[in-house]
Amino acid sequence: MPQKEPPDATRTGARNESHKEPRAELDARYSDAEATAAEWSDAEAMLTTAELFWLSTVRPDGRPHSPIA
Repeated sequence: MPQKEPPDATRTGARNESHKEPRAELDARYSDAEATAAEWSDAEAMLTTAELFWLSTVRPDGRPHSPIA
């Protein structure tokens, strides 16, 4: 059986001094007026332990690349 390469440190949560956490922003068109964005460390922890999650990217004008289901 072929040996697997060790995971890339950038995908395992390893941090270096130049690492900056992503900035979370909520789009008012799709969020409750009183909603607040989660800290990245909280979101990362939830994604790490989730069995299933959806991830979508957006265009520069804010439109999603994938249709909203």
